[in-house]
Amino acid sequence: MLRRACPCAVCCGEPDVMGRGDAPARNYKSGSFELKGYDFVGGYGLSLKWMDGHATGIYSYNLLRSL
Repeated sequence: MLRRACPCAVCCGEPDVMGRGDAPARNYKSGSFELKGYDFVGGYGLSLKWMDGHATGIYSYNLLRSL
């Protein structure tokens, strides 16, 4: 559930200046759902690192609570 909820621009897409944007297709691989580690991001949230190398999402504590 955490990996599928990744909030990064690679997973969710990045809106243009008009606020339009589509989420790209997500291609999960072996290790995509295995958590390798994490880092604290200030008092804001966590940066999760996955076994497939993906590590660009910052999961705010609010997002984690909502999940």
